[in-house]
Amino acid sequence: MGLGVLGLLAVLAMAFGRAPARLYVVRLSPVALFAVTGLLVIVLVPAPEGAAVARLPLVEWSVPRQGADFVAALVVKSGLVVLFVTALASRLGERDLLEGLTGLRLPAKLVGLCYMTVRGLHLVNGEVRRLVRGRDARGRPSGMRAVRVASAMTGVLMVRLARRAEIQALALAARGFEGRIALCEPRSLSPLELGLMILVGVVLICLTRL
Repeated sequence: MGLGVLGLLAVLAMAFGRAPARLYVVRLSPVALFAVTGLLVIVLVPAPEGAAVARLPLVEWSVPRQGADFVAALVVKSGLVVLFVTALASRLGERDLLEGLTGLRLPAKLVGLCYMTVRGLHLVNGEVRRLVRGRDARGRPSGMRAVRVASAMTGVLMVRLARRAEIQALALAARGFEGRIALCEPRSLSPLELGLMILVGVVLICLTRL
């Protein structure tokens, strides 16, 4: 019953979220890969003598019950977590993150660092894409050369990020930044948002006890 309720909540979260279906497929791909790998492992590894066994549906293969329960539980929990996180992230913006961090009464510098880190993630993604396009334009390497090229790309990326961080720090200092990001027109939680927060907490507790 608990699994059914959590699955229904996940479907509702996906229905009211803004994330496209393709994003859910991409995020669930590692979970599906783990499920296939775990299934192959428990099928190929023989069960110890005297251990309880279970039969897989459709194929009627005998596998250790403990291993099958572990893989099934981990796949279900991971899948539900991915669905909830993807659906909720599609409804939250950077300002929502800053308001939430401010409401937690965290140190001001920690709030500022977390906020600027999230703001800079899309810049990192853009830099990586440009480096990959430049590598492919010069011929995609293979073997050990691919490892050396990846190491060189990582070094270039770190240098660029450090240079951008220095420019941002100087710009903030020139504008009188002292470690606190002020919110314009701060607002309080609405009854709906408070209810959703309580619901998310209940879902997390249920996932840990599933």
